[in-house]
Formats: sequence, C-alpha cells, structure tokens
Amino acid sequence: MIDKHKIIKVDVFNSKNHLLLSSDEFNVIRHENDRQQTISITIKPEGSVELKKGTKVEVVFYYINGDRTKYDTKTDVCTEYQLNITIGSDFDVLKERRRFYKLKADIDSKIVIINIDGYDTVLEEPIICTIRDINIGGIYMECESIFKVSDVFVMHFELLGKKLNLTTKVLRLKINPGRLQGYGCCFINNKPSEEEVIARFINHIQRERMESIKNKIKSR
Repeated sequence: MIDKHKIIKVDVFNSKNHLLLSSDEFNVIRHENDRQQTISITIKPEGSVELKKGTKVEVVFYYINGDRTKYDTKTDVCTEYQLNITIGSDFDVLKERRRFYKLKADIDSKIVIINIDGYDTVLEEPIICTIRDINIGGIYMECESIFKVSDVFVMHFELLGKKLNLTTKVLRLKINPGRLQGYGCCFINNKPSEEEVIARFINHIQRERMESIKNKIKSR
C-alpha cells in the first residue's frame, strides 16, 4: 500500500496520457478493508483542473529511491482545491530511465571532517567546495584541495532549510584538460530522512525550472 512518507510527488494523467495535475501535497486515507486507499491531492492555484466524478485517470507516484508506480482509477471528487481518487492493490511498476536523477546546481558546501587511516579528523578550518550536481546517491563537486580516489570526508551543506552532514567518498577525478577540475563522489550510509531532503530538493528545483520555462513561453 501507499506509504506517504516515501513519496515526493504524484502526477495525474488523463486517458490520452496528458498531464492534468502534479503535486507534492497529498493525504492518504486507508479504508477499513485495508485493500483500498483514498488519496486526497491538493490542487495548487496554478494547477486548477475540472474533472467529473468517475473520470478515468492514471496516477503515478514518485518515490524517494527513484521508483515510480502507476495506478489506473477514476476520480471520486474534484473541487477547486483538491482531487480525491481511490486506489486498490493493483499497480504497474514503471521502467526507469535513470535510477537517480541528477540535478545541475551550485550549492555551497564545507568539508568539516576527513577520515585519515581510519580515524576521523575534525578540521580547524573547513574546506570550501561547490556542488555542481547532486542526486540522492552522490555529488560532483569542485574545490581547491587535492583528494584521491577512495578518500572519505564529511560534507556540510543546506537544502530547503535543512542542514545535512553527509559522509562522502571520492569515486573518480575529473581532469580537463590536463588539470584536476573536480570530483565525482558517492554518499555512504545515508539515512532515509537525508535522502528524502535531497529528493524533495531535486523535485522542488525541477518544478521551479518548469514553471520558469512555461512563463517564458507564455510571455512570447
């Protein structure tokens, strides 16, 4: 059944596969028979839709880990502010183009702890870095300090007002051309709550960028 805390977004499509509504605000109400759930989706002002009761729709849930599931159902209630649908236990798992979506960004960060010979060393002066892209599995970063593959350190940065301190391991060096440019790194032992913050940040920035593109098109 649906676990609200593992989902970052829900999309609703009509029978012709046209997107009707996309929202990251919804509630889940489990029915007494435990085989059905009512999903109440908040309709934001810019996403207003008009659907009659019983309209066939496809509902896609986006999970923190990159999975997507699709339910075929019908609308129960549609008002100016919310859309209610009921889903059962049957769903399709959608094929993923990429397990973890990578987002280009410019995020200020600091390395505050370095692991040397198996021991953590707290730095008196943090190493300043810039995260150039991020997904829930890792980052690509640039900084002035020199690291080697397999180096481990703790990075501090902030997303959506949430402070993160993530253990990070260097996987590869990017050299271009002839000089070190940056580092591809993976996160180690992320907590689910930390992955959720990153996933919600990526979804938030994606939505902002899509709205920006729509506004540019409208202003032409």
